[in-house]
Amino acid sequence: MLPDDEDNVSIDNTCPPHTGKTIELYCHHHNALCCVLRVSLLHRTFKDVNSIDDTTKSFPFDFIEYVFSKMRDESKTIVEEDENKLATLIADCQTVTNNVAAVIKKAKDKLDDLHRSFQTELDVTYQRHKDSLNDRLHTKKIFHANVENTNQLKVVIKERFYDSQTFIAMEQSKIQLTKHVRRLQ
Repeated sequence: MLPDDEDNVSIDNTCPPHTGKTIELYCHHHNALCCVLRVSLLHRTFKDVNSIDDTTKSFPFDFIEYVFSKMRDESKTIVEEDENKLATLIADCQTVTNNVAAVIKKAKDKLDDLHRSFQTELDVTYQRHKDSLNDRLHTKKIFHANVENTNQLKVVIKERFYDSQTFIAMEQSKIQLTKHVRRLQ
């Protein structure tokens, strides 16, 4: 990237491996910028080392501009491809999220319907059994009251009547209580 003020652009011409040494040569074999020390250490066996000035004279600036232009276009294309892939990924993620939410809502709605249906059936069954038990309880309370009354009647009859009359009254009470027991069964 270039700074906002192009007048402040500077080019560092120091050799990175040899701090303080100026780049003066170019090794065509390695495509490397070199200082004199670097050439003497690493590139002395190669005949394809020229001064920067000589290399610049034969440098194909038009070709390099073309290559950089192609690289710019290609890099723009690959960035756009990844931006499109990212946009597609985001859209796909949202679609999957929405689809899963719809499936979950449908499942919840179905479960809610099943729960309501179950609760309705349970309420009907509960009410039927409750009514039946209340009827039975009422009948048993009446039976219990009849037994209590028969016991009280027996005490009164035994105190006031002869044994034969007591026997007859007890047998009649026994027959009535037996009928009640059969109804309970």
